[in-house]
Amino acid sequence: MKILVKEFQEKPFEVPASNRNVQKSLKIQISMNEADDIAGKEALEIFKIRKANLDEMKAFVVETLRLNPKQVEKYDGLDVYSQIPVIAGHISGRLLGVPEEEYQKSVEQADKIKK
Repeated sequence: MKILVKEFQEKPFEVPASNRNVQKSLKIQISMNEADDIAGKEALEIFKIRKANLDEMKAFVVETLRLNPKQVEKYDGLDVYSQIPVIAGHISGRLLGVPEEEYQKSVEQADKIKK
């Protein structure tokens, strides 16, 4: 399937909808939800959860899109709160069945709400 991630290149990435990639998508969704579920946890535990989540998101994005070293460098310069989770969620959502057009519409609607 084609997944457009403009932060790395203008043309869509070709990503196989393989069992491996879908399994990685589910794993990253779990990790992202666990990173958001921090109520009642100690600070050190929160830091460990968030660090693990950042590591997992990077591995997921780099491996799934097969980023080259220059693209990995771009990844490392992205905003950890507003860009990286959106990119990981986009890739994961596509692999779990969300059409690209539907995703783009949701981004446009979110942008309108921000303004």
